[in-house]
Amino acid sequence: MTVCGALYREERNCESTVQFVHHGSSQMFESYEEKVTIRTRMMGNTYESHVASISCCVFVSVGPHTNHHLPVQRPSSKFLRGAALRLGVLCLLMTAGIIILFTLYISGRTENEQLQSSFNNLSNRYNQSENEIKQLQDQIKGKLCPEGWKKFGYSCYFKSSKKNIWVEGRTDCKSRGSDLVTINSKEEQDFVTSLNENDKFWIGLETIIKSKPNEWEWEWVDGSPLTETSWAEEHLKFYPEWYAVTCDPQGKWKKNHYDDRVSVHWICEKEIFSFI
Repeated sequence: MTVCGALYREERNCESTVQFVHHGSSQMFESYEEKVTIRTRMMGNTYESHVASISCCVFVSVGPHTNHHLPVQRPSSKFLRGAALRLGVLCLLMTAGIIILFTLYISGRTENEQLQSSFNNLSNRYNQSENEIKQLQDQIKGKLCPEGWKKFGYSCYFKSSKKNIWVEGRTDCKSRGSDLVTINSKEEQDFVTSLNENDKFWIGLETIIKSKPNEWEWEWVDGSPLTETSWAEEHLKFYPEWYAVTCDPQGKWKKNHYDDRVSVHWICEKEIFSFI
């Protein structure tokens, strides 16, 4: 510590602390004030004492090996307790948030798994129902038509083993709860023809008088109009008389006069739901 100078109170050059670099080392100087007694030698070897205030500045070298520390203001214990309390509350809030997020994640995952499981169960039930419906349809196809009848579309068909005239054939069909077959499409024509490949058979087509005498028209026995035809070429001409129609093994229609008393097989038709 070195006294750099003595100044009276009026001198203010050393009242503040300044840091500067001197010869590559960092130095600090501090100012302080002391009261000193100054004795002045007077005439006759007498002394007079005076008290004066002296302001001094002290240089302090601060280097890597210096243990001098500048004063540091420490935070109060009240401030530390408040900071610790706020930090604790923040940790609690973060922990609660993490727990809530984890709970929501687990809940959402569980719900997702339950929905997936429900979907799989429904899908399996749907597939099982489809198989059951298909099996039921197959059973219905085989059981809706009575024994000896064959199913096509929504109808059952029966081929007689006997031969008789058209009127008697129709009477037999009616006794079975049906009527002579009516053909309304090419597919039905092919199916009916396949039932009797070796001989011709009666179908439910005839001529009837509508409104005026001798005005004959073709009509199916169920009252439906004639839309699909499969006439043999030599039977295209029509005469105003009573005719009934047979179908040959090639599926061609031929008209037969009532007086001819033609005796052949016949095919009956009945809708499936009429058997239920």
